[in-house]
Amino acid sequence: MNYNSEKQDFIWKQYYLWIELYKFYFESAFKANTLFFAVTGGILTFYFSNPNKQYIKYSLLLPSLMSASFLFIALYGVNQWKITKKEFDLLAKELELKEYPDLNVLTIVLLVFAIVFFLVLVSLSALLLGIVNI
Repeated sequence: MNYNSEKQDFIWKQYYLWIELYKFYFESAFKANTLFFAVTGGILTFYFSNPNKQYIKYSLLLPSLMSASFLFIALYGVNQWKITKKEFDLLAKELELKEYPDLNVLTIVLLVFAIVFFLVLVSLSALLLGIVNI
């Protein structure tokens, strides 16, 4: 086996690894989003079904903290994925691929999730601080 063949094989393995990483991140983003809305929906159901309890508003702390955390993670992921995409594009160019997957979809999905997390955080904060009374 010559050097060029080994190098080409190594580049293909790297390319495959980036594709698998992309699929893992994409799937993880949707699973985290599903978990967030399951927890938030359950707590909001409890909150709105028991409006007159004394410390009920503190039940909104967990979804607020989750929303803030996921917002930070989503924005961080967008920033880091741009770096990863550049590396992926370089590999595709080195392999002389004319067509390859568009990895910008993950960036768009993370930005949409970040917007949703921000809106939920603002809404929960308004309820928690008593700005809005239901």
